[in-house]
Amino acid sequence: KPAATAPADVAHNAETAEAAKPAKTKPAKAKKPAAKAKPAKAKPAPKAKPADKAKSADKKTARTKDVKKAEKKAEQRAKEARKAEKKANEARRKADEKVAKAADKAKKAAAKAKKAAEKAAAKVKLSKKKK
Repeated sequence: KPAATAPADVAHNAETAEAAKPAKTKPAKAKKPAAKAKPAKAKPAPKAKPADKAKSADKKTARTKDVKKAEKKAEQRAKEARKAEKKANEARRKADEKVAKAADKAKKAAAKAKKAAEKAAAKVKLSKKKK
């Protein structure tokens, strides 16, 4: 090889060797679980000034009314959920009964068929014996 091309060859070989090496990869970091949403803290009511005392009392009663309303709604929802669960359980029970009945019917039918087949087989045996 002429001396002029040697350095280029060396450089090329170095490049291909570099390219052949597997790229270094960082190990994947485990993702942190998303922070759970914290329930909003109820802010303490600002201290009432003497002139605002009546107003704050109204606010308090309004707030307790809201709380009571919310509680009532929650109770209603719970009641409905219980009702729905009861209904679902009842439906499941009925379905199970239906399946059991069907299985029983199938068993009986199979037994009948078996008996009939045995009778037929017995008849065939008899007719063969007669001949």
